[in-house]
Amino acid sequence: MKFLYFLHYTLLMIFLVFAQDIDELILLQAKAENYYHQGDYSNAIIVFEDLLAEQEITFGKNDLRVGETLQRLGEMYSISGMPDIADYYFHQAIIIFQDSFQLEQNALEQPLLSLMKIYSFQNDSLGIQIVENQLKSISTIFQSPSSIYPEFPIEDDTLFSPEEDIAFDKMNLGLSYMEHGLYSEAAIQFNEALDNQTDNLDLQFLMDFFPNDSTFAQNMTNAFSFQIEFDTTGASYFYLALFNSSNEDAYGYIQNYIYNQPSDLRGLLLYSNLLFDKGEWFDALFQYQKVLWLDSLNTNAQIGVGLCLYHLAEFKDAVSALRMALKIDPYNHISYYYLGLSLMEDKKFREAIPNLTQSLLLDPENSDTYFNLGKSYFESEKIIQAREAFNRTININPQYGPAFYYLGLINENIMEIDKAVFAYSQAREYSPEIEDVHYRLGMLLYRTGQLKQAMEPLRQFIIIQPDSIHVLKAMGEIFISENRFPEAIDTYNRIREIFPEELEINVALAESYYQLKYYENAIKVYRDILLFDDENYEIMIRMGSIYNELGEYYNAEIVFNEAINCTVPTMQMYYQLALTYGNQGKFMSAILAFQEALHLKPDDVEIKYQLGVAFMEVRDFNIAAQYFEEYITHNSKDEIAFFLLGKCYFEIGDYPAALLALQRANGFSQNDHRILYYIGKSLSGLDEELDAARTFREALKIDPEDPEIYFALGKSYYKLNKNKKVKETLDILNMLDRSLYKQLLIEIPER
Repeated sequence: MKFLYFLHYTLLMIFLVFAQDIDELILLQAKAENYYHQGDYSNAIIVFEDLLAEQEITFGKNDLRVGETLQRLGEMYSISGMPDIADYYFHQAIIIFQDSFQLEQNALEQPLLSLMKIYSFQNDSLGIQIVENQLKSISTIFQSPSSIYPEFPIEDDTLFSPEEDIAFDKMNLGLSYMEHGLYSEAAIQFNEALDNQTDNLDLQFLMDFFPNDSTFAQNMTNAFSFQIEFDTTGASYFYLALFNSSNEDAYGYIQNYIYNQPSDLRGLLLYSNLLFDKGEWFDALFQYQKVLWLDSLNTNAQIGVGLCLYHLAEFKDAVSALRMALKIDPYNHISYYYLGLSLMEDKKFREAIPNLTQSLLLDPENSDTYFNLGKSYFESEKIIQAREAFNRTININPQYGPAFYYLGLINENIMEIDKAVFAYSQAREYSPEIEDVHYRLGMLLYRTGQLKQAMEPLRQFIIIQPDSIHVLKAMGEIFISENRFPEAIDTYNRIREIFPEELEINVALAESYYQLKYYENAIKVYRDILLFDDENYEIMIRMGSIYNELGEYYNAEIVFNEAINCTVPTMQMYYQLALTYGNQGKFMSAILAFQEALHLKPDDVEIKYQLGVAFMEVRDFNIAAQYFEEYITHNSKDEIAFFLLGKCYFEIGDYPAALLALQRANGFSQNDHRILYYIGKSLSGLDEELDAARTFREALKIDPEDPEIYFALGKSYYKLNKNKKVKETLDILNMLDRSLYKQLLIEIPER
């Protein structure tokens, strides 16, 4: 019971509030009407505006009463000499009235269309004709000018043109067919309407008439393609071009239509628009001009000429063409907009301002127009107005990067640093193609001590403008601390042009090159350093190491010896010099240098390893074996060291020791034919020819074209008295290496 009481009370309160709102609306309307009848239109407009706001809240924006108030406001604005505002209110009223009429029309048409489907299935042509006549009657009764051409006012006498009425009827009937899936019937009606050649069915009407839906477009394309066979006027080609405007086939369709109807401005205009949309400005200009030759007052063609000239950078001619367009149609915001842009391109910013302002009166939510108005104010040094225009741009489009950029300039100039940083950052995010914004933000952050944050925008600017010395000075400090080598190379190179003998910059540049393996560039910088600091041994050591990596051993030898002569030698100096000697085949010099290095660092096993290699090269295998033995005590899994040790033992004839070392090496790497070769030779040295031959054959499985293995295998076969195998081996060796073949023949003469 409590709930029912509460519900009853709530409904009662709602009713009372609604009734109170209705009373207030009645009072407002009476007050507004009183001002209107007294001719006090200023106060009448104010009260009617209040009434409109209250009606939209109470009844909803689509209520007929709202439409009536909109119509009355349109009348008063028109009387008060404000046609642009009046035009807006009239159109809003028409939309509401049209929606109401459309509901009534749909209610009457729906049963007739269902009946049409039945007659169509039954092939009842008489029934179809009767229903079509009824639908045409309904279409005529509910015909609304705003549904036919919502963008332009229609003269009163056009409502009574029989030809235009018929064309409207056919379009509306076709629309009804289309909405119920009767696409072929719709195509017939649309073709007949187009063939009437009436002024009211202009290109803009036809472009706005059809829904923007890919499925619908495909269905209508199929229907018009079918109609081509029966179409003697070419109308189907026009619609095919219209529905396939983003397709290359559209050119062929519209050209076919123009061939059939050369004087129809709609075809010429559509062709012009297709060319314009593809960026073919010159061809589009010619087609628009053809329209003007047929109709010198055609607004769309005149605007098209102006836009083509603008895109062709013929700005003075564009200004003339667009002014002519405004004489024909003084309420076209596109003409005002591009007229303003053309004047801006001609540096006539003050002249551009009123045209852009006029464009905004007709198209008040256009962010591009506000932005260009802001630019014109900015270039005219009207900073307050410019900031207002840029802020308005961002209110409409919060990601409008160029507007943020100009706000950054304004805020930086008036020392509002935080706002400037924010504006520049937004501009970089949304419009990174603006070069100057990277510079402005980076330098602003640099000057305020935010070095790390400054690095990225300055780096981006240097990529775009690599020769900005002012920015490079700032970046030198930043990149040295960050060790970002690719960026550093570009920065340090340019800083060196100003400070060629600054050691820290040169060293950092050389090391950056080295880290990126640009060795030649690094050496060149080091050479430049030695021109003004000729005893810098650390630079010499770095140069020598790079020369070794490049294989320029002679230059490395010279540099290392110079470094040793400049200061107290270090182990690293001798070690690098020894490697350089070894790479040149100067093994005795390498041994001496390695021994100097080992003297300075006696426990360094790497030096001992290198000494072992060097003594092998001079064939002193006993000493080499000693150094390898010391090395493998610390590196017991180094297969190469065991292999080299095994070779040393083999060369001095200690075959058992050689086998032990080589078998350890083979255990680490079982697919090395050279290890197996020396194992085989060691077995042969121990007169174990059968095992030696087997080992040689294993090695040949890995490398079947090694002549040395065949040579050793042939000798083993000879010792085993396998003469047939010896002959086979000789035959193979004869193909692989004639000198070893002859040597084997000498060593086994009695085979």
